[in-house]
Formats: sequence, structure tokens, C-alpha cells
Amino acid sequence: MREFLFPEEVYEYIKGLQGFEDYTEEQLYQDLDQLVKWNNLVAIQETNRARTIEEFKKKCFRYQCTPSAPTYPLSEERLEKLSKITEVELVSVAEKMLRIGKAGYQEALVKQMYLDIKAQIDQL
Repeated sequence: MREFLFPEEVYEYIKGLQGFEDYTEEQLYQDLDQLVKWNNLVAIQETNRARTIEEFKKKCFRYQCTPSAPTYPLSEERLEKLSKITEVELVSVAEKMLRIGKAGYQEALVKQMYLDIKAQIDQL
């Protein structure tokens, strides 16, 4: 597994997922910013890719998962579903989750995302 990712790589991957065809770069940056605020990601300014002063001032970032990203035990049902994953890009992740019996930050963030969405709706 790579140590960090660039936003354009994440965006390209997400756009290729079913149901995310309308996902925008603006949404991606909002999502990345939120994950940084929740301390699930660290944003590191990428200065090596800047070729001009203007590019340097744009503050392009790469992102890395934090060790403090929460994990939660998986139910037997979820563990069984993980064993059925055959998608090449997901097999190694599924095997690791099966080995440790826990899921990473995406599982733990559901409650926080629900509370955030509810708060936004309440403001309407």
C-alpha cells in the first residue's frame, strides 16, 4: 500500500465507481478537508511538483492516513462478506481487514457523517 495519495488520483478512482459519475472536484476537496479536520488524514504540501511560483502558491497537497484513524470490530456477517470480495484492487484490503477483524476510518465515520448531515438539515 502506498504511503500517500494525490487528490487527482483519488478523484480519478472515485469517478470510476458506480454512482459517483457526478462527483465533482469541489466535493472531493470538501471531503478531503473534512477528513483532515477529523484527524483521519494529514495534508502535506507538495512542493516538489511546483514548477512556477504560481503553482507553489496554489498549495497542492498530498494526503496520508493518520495512525489515529479509528477502527471498529467487524460483525461475523461483514467478515463473511469480505471473504467474497474478488475485485483485484480490493482483495489486499479485504484480506487485511479479515486478518485483523476490524475496518478503518470509513466504518467509524458513519455516525459523524450522519450528525454532520443532520446538523446541516436542521439549519435549513
